[in-house]
Amino acid sequence: MAAKTGNLDKFNVTIMPDTKLEYEQLYLEVYVQADNVYEEANFAEWLVRSGCTRASCPAEADLVIFGGGADVDPGLYGVAEGYHSSVKWDENRDNTDIMTYLECYNAGIPMVGICRGAQFLHVMNGGKLFQDVDNHFGDHSMIDLTTREVIQRVSSTHHQMVVQNIEGGMQLLATSNKARKRWLNARECVEGSMADVEAFFYRETMCLGIQGHPEYRGYFHFQQWASKQIQELIICNPDMDWVGGKRRIKPDILQIRESGGLVVTNIEKRIVN
Repeated sequence: MAAKTGNLDKFNVTIMPDTKLEYEQLYLEVYVQADNVYEEANFAEWLVRSGCTRASCPAEADLVIFGGGADVDPGLYGVAEGYHSSVKWDENRDNTDIMTYLECYNAGIPMVGICRGAQFLHVMNGGKLFQDVDNHFGDHSMIDLTTREVIQRVSSTHHQMVVQNIEGGMQLLATSNKARKRWLNARECVEGSMADVEAFFYRETMCLGIQGHPEYRGYFHFQQWASKQIQELIICNPDMDWVGGKRRIKPDILQIRESGGLVVTNIEKRIVN
């Protein structure tokens, strides 16, 4: 389940069994867009538990995963100036992810974002980010808003975080209550206790975002939870079908969606120009 960067031939994936947990058997071909082969190997170790295999490119995949990495450029969600001092983005990574996103969007390929990848997919769906938050660098718990289940140990290594976007089609899946300071930019800070978004879903674009890192070793319960979200929200979604032997959004739904206009038109122009 590697992206086009690097070579995983030298890696041996070791399965660390946990007899108390059963993983959803997803049986997907997965393409991972990641920064390096080490991150790709982590995803492989997680997803092989669910019966997934590697796709060589997005067009051959049932699912595309956007991994972690540098911050998303605030300019992509409309911040012209006043970047927080902590923000460090990679224009090449942004552009590469945008091109892959557009390919998936147009072909109806479902997408999952992890950490930076979740923030990126949120921005592509019209959302904004807190440019810096406190208390999120370290493990913590989160609550599943549907089942009310508490996932006791979630990996957390981020300093940016998505801003709720319910009016834009975001379905909240899980939240925590850790941050006390949330900087929108260099000047504006939202302080106090509130629900921090840990996972979300945009049904129209079939984008699932998970802020933590289920691919990290040792987070068996969190991995199980993440695999279950893919099963329930993507594989079992009535908007999905088999198209050309791959899992895709149904063509008639894509036609209806296209009549409403592309969400990321201005971003697409940035790449073209």
